[in-house]
Amino acid sequence: MGLVLAYTVYITAQSIQAGFQSDADWSDTLGQLRASSVNAVVLESYRGGLSVDADRMRAVRDRFQSEGFETLGGIMPVWGEGFGTRGEGVETRLPFFCYSSETTVSALEGEIRKLSRLFDRVVIDDAYLTSCRCATCDTARQGVEWPQFRRELLSSVARRWVLAAHRENPNVALAVKFPQYYDRHHLFGYDAATFPKVFDAIWIGTETRDPETPKYGFTEPYQGYFNIRWMKACAGERFESAWFDYLDCDQRLFEHQGLTTALGQPPRTTLFWWQTYGPILL
Repeated sequence: MGLVLAYTVYITAQSIQAGFQSDADWSDTLGQLRASSVNAVVLESYRGGLSVDADRMRAVRDRFQSEGFETLGGIMPVWGEGFGTRGEGVETRLPFFCYSSETTVSALEGEIRKLSRLFDRVVIDDAYLTSCRCATCDTARQGVEWPQFRRELLSSVARRWVLAAHRENPNVALAVKFPQYYDRHHLFGYDAATFPKVFDAIWIGTETRDPETPKYGFTEPYQGYFNIRWMKACAGERFESAWFDYLDCDQRLFEHQGLTTALGQPPRTTLFWWQTYGPILL
């Protein structure tokens, strides 16, 4: 008998907003997920300026639950027009937020509060980082080196968000996902020592992708296994999930990610996102 695995699949805010509009949409989605041994879905409420309202989130949640799927909430904290404050500075090549800005912190807190009222498990995707060097951040750091300042800033914001989530729902568990680039976490605010003490759960990326191309840093496939074992050591019982995706992958590389992830034996395996390769055969 082969190894039987069940997967969690992440569904983006854009997919939730634009998809699931007809019985045919639902039939196709549910058929694909069941064929891929998926038993849980993460439903994202915010990404890149798009915020899905609570009524829409509730309707999609209820339909998935009625079909027998576990449901979780999610956010991807990347800047979009009209939402929060975009980071500045020489390191900022992607639209990450400035967390010295109360506009950013309160806007994302609103998303976390909304999700906490709808779900008992909420995960922050792997852009909870900052590369901002704006004047406000520079003044706030008071001469502290940038990596230390960012770690302390994001840990402080995280404490506020966890408290807010628990006020909305005492049963909620707020998780954060670390990216796969373990050797650079500390530069941009991720703190492997502090975050497991602040957040209710920790997820880790195993999305090593194509080791022959520069887009994602020439990462060797074995790092996915290493990341799980390392994060288990950091987070202990709060380690909850490993996560990989299709980006910069062909079918073979996608399956390699699945294999190295499975070898690490995470409690949950999450795939980003549902519209990728069809039935998953691992």
